[in-house]
Amino acid sequence: MKPIVIEESAGVFLFNNITKLYLFMRRKDTGIWEGIKGHIEEEESHIDTLNREILEEVGIKDFLIKEKLGITEFKLEKEIVIKIRRIHYYLAETNATKVKLSEEHSEYKWLNFEESLNLIPFQDTKEIFMKIRVK
Repeated sequence: MKPIVIEESAGVFLFNNITKLYLFMRRKDTGIWEGIKGHIEEEESHIDTLNREILEEVGIKDFLIKEKLGITEFKLEKEIVIKIRRIHYYLAETNATKVKLSEEHSEYKWLNFEESLNLIPFQDTKEIFMKIRVK
């Protein structure tokens, strides 16, 4: 039996209070549109990870993490291990509009709620994003 490795990540949907739009970026390697997310480093909290990733991926320093929205989990079977990727999603707000993309993304868009929902490729992530509308 293959060993199971759990990878913890934190992700955030970044909402602009002025434009009322959400930030999404296209990954260079897969072409998938996504919010900001990254692996939780050793000794790092979810909030520490989000603070680091927002700055690294989009260069925004002025934001407020508002609330946790939920968790997605999926399994990847590799040759020697089974990886379970768990992503903890949050909502954050900013007034910043200027974005400085990291090397892992090719472009970004500020989108309204419906446009954002249509761009999200995975159903479980869509369900978490839809929690924003309910609030």
